[in-house]
Amino acid sequence: VMVAQGGVIGNAAALVQRFCYSRNFRFLLQGWCDVRLLAVDLAANQVYSNKAGRVVQQVYHMQARKEGRGSAPLLSLRGLKKLAKGVLE
Repeated sequence: VMVAQGGVIGNAAALVQRFCYSRNFRFLLQGWCDVRLLAVDLAANQVYSNKAGRVVQQVYHMQARKEGRGSAPLLSLRGLKKLAKGVLE
């Protein structure tokens, strides 16, 4: 996860979306590795991800925060439940 406070510049969003890495170890008998790459743009409230990262992308979406005591959480409980459901299936 890359967080950009000043915004994602240039073609970085396109690079993140095109990034692909997958590796198998001993014909999947000893495991595998997939990279889920995410770039969070705090200035524009955008989240960019590659194809593998779309599974967890919703968790990183920012909600509009209210001023004061009753501010909204950064990560929604609904998003975490969706993530857990997708991972466990």
